[in-house]
Amino acid sequence: MKPIEFESWLRDRIVELSSIGSRDEIRFDEPLASHGMSSPELIMLTGEISEQLGRQISPTVVFRYPTLRLLVQYLTSPGDDRCPPPPADHEE
Repeated sequence: MKPIEFESWLRDRIVELSSIGSRDEIRFDEPLASHGMSSPELIMLTGEISEQLGRQISPTVVFRYPTLRLLVQYLTSPGDDRCPPPPADHEE
C-alpha cells in the first residue's frame, strides 16, 4: 500500500472511531489521543492496521508514534532500518 493510500484509509478510520466530524479536522502533527480517541480505541485501531497492511503490528505502535505523520512514516517505510525512531521526548 502506498503511503498516501494508507494515510487516507487511516484518516477515515480515525473519523469513524473518534469524535471528529470530518477527516479534514485531523491534525497531522497532533497526538491521535487529542482527537478524542481512548487507549482501547487506539489499540483496536492497531489491530485494523495490521489487517490492512497484512503484517503484525505491535499494539504499542500508536503510542510510540502518536501522531498521524509519525505513524504513517513508520508504517510505510520500506524496512525497519529506515523507520524513524520514536520521538525523543517519548519513552517506550
